[in-house]
Amino acid sequence: MLMQVAYGHGIANYFNDGGNDLAPDGNGNAEALPILGLLLYYDHYWDAKWTVRSATAKRRRTIPADKLANAYSKGQYMSANLLHYPAKNILVGGELLLG
Repeated sequence: MLMQVAYGHGIANYFNDGGNDLAPDGNGNAEALPILGLLLYYDHYWDAKWTVRSATAKRRRTIPADKLANAYSKGQYMSANLLHYPAKNILVGGELLLG
């Protein structure tokens, strides 16, 4: 199992669908926006040929009061995979994705 937490200002481009890194402040200057991201990932090998993987991730940003109220502020996705290795260096599988 893997877990990750990331927080910072101006780092949204490092997230999948993180939104904008910068927004204008009240004086028209660029302001780096804060964002928090959480990831939980589980990988289970049933045997040498079958694997199940699942993940969930959330992103949340604090929108300053002087920004648009409908600005992108949060996102979430979940995924589940069933993977099969029928021969060396060959991988086939399917994925369900909610995001």
